[in-house]
Amino acid sequence: MNKEHGESLSHYLEYYGKIGPSAAAVDPAITAFTSPEMVIEYGKPGKRQKYHYKFKPPMGPGQARKRLEEMHQEAKAGLDLSDITINTFNPDKSLLLTLLIGTAIQAWIAVVDPLFIAKHMPRLTGLLARTVLPSVGAAITWENAGTAAKLLVLVPWYFLHLIEVVTCLFPLFRRYNTKNGFVQIIYFFGTLSIGVYMWAHLKRQGESLEKEMVAKKEGPKGH
Repeated sequence: MNKEHGESLSHYLEYYGKIGPSAAAVDPAITAFTSPEMVIEYGKPGKRQKYHYKFKPPMGPGQARKRLEEMHQEAKAGLDLSDITINTFNPDKSLLLTLLIGTAIQAWIAVVDPLFIAKHMPRLTGLLARTVLPSVGAAITWENAGTAAKLLVLVPWYFLHLIEVVTCLFPLFRRYNTKNGFVQIIYFFGTLSIGVYMWAHLKRQGESLEKEMVAKKEGPKGH
């Protein structure tokens, strides 16, 4: 079985069988194919499970290829999977500039002397010295207050962007078949750094390629 066939079977299991993607992707294989039903086995050796798909109406002579292709397209549409594959990173100048500036600011906050922060943000660090430091048992010093101020900025920043990675970026990897490890790493850390600016670039690129694909299928329009 080739890789594409295995992916199609995993999509059948996900969409029609309501089986989780992780389980559906473990060595799916057709073990029985008759007019009324198709049986797909999946799972690790010794723990294989079976999914029975009933053809409605039953499969007629010479219909297998067409029916399976229709099922494949229906499953991909239902799972929000695209025919487009994106395994390259092609940023524009605006994205690169945003990524550079955003990363530089975060790096500066991470390495700057806490006393510098305390000196230039006395109200914030004073508030942290009176509230946060005693609650965590830290010594009440300007240095610790400056460190707390830095964490107050960076921790929520990365936490919120991590949520975007899980809820926005990972689904785009799946939709656009982005499996190149290097490209995934770029988008992952880029999204941690600048959030929506990064994953939205992947989304726009995918949508643009999808429009091009549709235009090619439709062919040139007459005037």
